[in-house]
Amino acid sequence: MSKQSRIVLKSYFERGDRPTQEQFEDLIDSNLILNEDATQEISGSIIVGNFISASHSIVGNINTRYNEFLADIDNLNPTEVVFSDTDCDAGVTLSSSAVHTCAWDASATSAVTLPFSFEGNYIIWRQSALADEANAITFSTTGSDTFEANQIVRISTTTSSVDISEASDNHIIITPSASNSGWGGIGSQISFYCRTGSKWLVRTNEVPIGTGTNGSIQFSGSVAI
Repeated sequence: MSKQSRIVLKSYFERGDRPTQEQFEDLIDSNLILNEDATQEISGSIIVGNFISASHSIVGNINTRYNEFLADIDNLNPTEVVFSDTDCDAGVTLSSSAVHTCAWDASATSAVTLPFSFEGNYIIWRQSALADEANAITFSTTGSDTFEANQIVRISTTTSSVDISEASDNHIIITPSASNSGWGGIGSQISFYCRTGSKWLVRTNEVPIGTGTNGSIQFSGSVAI
C-alpha cells in the first residue's frame, strides 16, 4: 500500500487488467480524502481559485486552523517569512499560510498587503523589534477582499485603541506611540484568517511597551498609502 503517481495508477486499469486488492488500496491511498483527520501530504501544486501553493500538508478539518487563529497559535503554519525593517519601510506583501517575523521599528510608515483570501488561509505578522515611534503600519486587502463586519479590535485600554469593522473596510491601521505603546513590543502580532468567501477575520495580540496605554488602531474603507 503506497501513494502512486497518476501514470502508475492508470496502468493498473488498462483494458484486460484485473486489479489486485493492493492496487485498489494504492488508488485509495493516492487520493485526498476530505473526511480525514490525519495530515495528508500532497506533492506538486494546489490551485484554489487564483491562489497557487507549493507543496503543503493538508489537514483534514479546516476548522483546526480557525481554532488556532482564535488561540493565537500557529502549529499549522509551516512557512516562516522574515522581513527586515528596510523591507517593511519599502512595503511588503504577505504570503498565504505563513508566519511573518518582522523587524519593523516604526521609524517610518509601512504598507503591508495581504494575499487573496481563500477559506482556511491563516496569516500571522509578528514583531521581532520594538515599534516605538509614532508612525503607522497599514494592512490592506487585495482586490475585492474586505474585513468581516462587526469585529472589535483593541491594542490597549484607551478609546483610540479600539475599533469596530464595517462591511466595506479593507484596511486596518495601527499607529504605535513613541512611549508606552499598547502594541509594538517584541512578540506583538496581528493575525488574519479567512473562514468564508473574500472576508478576513483579524485578531491582535499585543505586547505593550511601558504602561501600554498609548497608540491607536482603526479600520478603514479608504486610506492614502
